Amino acid sequence: MKGDKNVPGYLTLEEAESIYGTKADTLKRRCQNGKVIGAIKKGKTWFVPSLPNIDPQKPIHENYPTLDFDAAYRSIMALYDAESMSRQLLHDANRQYIYCWEYGYYFFSLIFSHSKPMRSTLPLAALISEAHTALRSSFLLNLYGYHPDAYALLRRAHESTMKAIAGKKEPGKIWKVSFAKNRQKVESMIGMNFKGIWAVESSFAHSNSIKLFETGISLQRPEKDMGIFYGPQRNEKQFRAVANTSIFWLYVLTRSLSYILTGQISSFWMTKQHDSAKFLKDHLLGVKGFQSELHSFEQAMSKLEGK
Repeated sequence: MKGDKNVPGYLTLEEAESIYGTKADTLKRRCQNGKVIGAIKKGKTWFVPSLPNIDPQKPIHENYPTLDFDAAYRSIMALYDAESMSRQLLHDANRQYIYCWEYGYYFFSLIFSHSKPMRSTLPLAALISEAHTALRSSFLLNLYGYHPDAYALLRRAHESTMKAIAGKKEPGKIWKVSFAKNRQKVESMIGMNFKGIWAVESSFAHSNSIKLFETGISLQRPEKDMGIFYGPQRNEKQFRAVANTSIFWLYVLTRSLSYILTGQISSFWMTKQHDSAKFLKDHLLGVKGFQSELHSFEQAMSKLEGK
């Protein structure tokens, strides 16, 4: 350890000067006299905790003796129980949505083990992986009862997917497209229009305004029990809206990946693409509110592919 200048949770005396408000030489004397809590010596070098009066070697509850960590643990465990109950009830009541999503996500995930992106398309692959992560995160939030947050997270999948397709269409503008902030401009580049989905997303994303509005109404009814809910707020209608939108993006990605990564996907994935995309599309055709988006997407893809 001699000469070690990087100890997790600690600072050198020079680094600690501004935090401790004390010169390094003075800090050294205090360390030598045992007056700096948690100070340690490695070789000839003294180190002090990153936070004054906090000893990284001690358990957190010993550093903060006035705080009730047991109560915090019990509270969080109760929240875990509520989330688990939400997950179980939503799963049991909406198996067909979950079954469809799980297959679509599984097939989409195979692209990462059955493709070899070229250097020129690595930015597109990065966007695809961003959509992949957003879809999974959204699914979990939705299943645990955090529907507005899950819907807002689908915006990442939306933007990443559109940018990947646009980047393929305009390879000379791939970096400009990747960092573009105007979603509608990117969509217009590829001839797609998803106003319907975006409008739905907006209503869920602004759930704080909705909650305030509902609170205002309840204030006009003094006979009603007052209170503000937190944690999972299970709502099957919102769950299905999020689930179907997530399935829509799984379909868009499954249908468009062979275009985005032309010649870079293995035959294993390609032989199953048509049937997998059809499975997701058949589900969406039975859901209200996605017909215009499907039509816009299919028309644009036909033009992009030159069909």
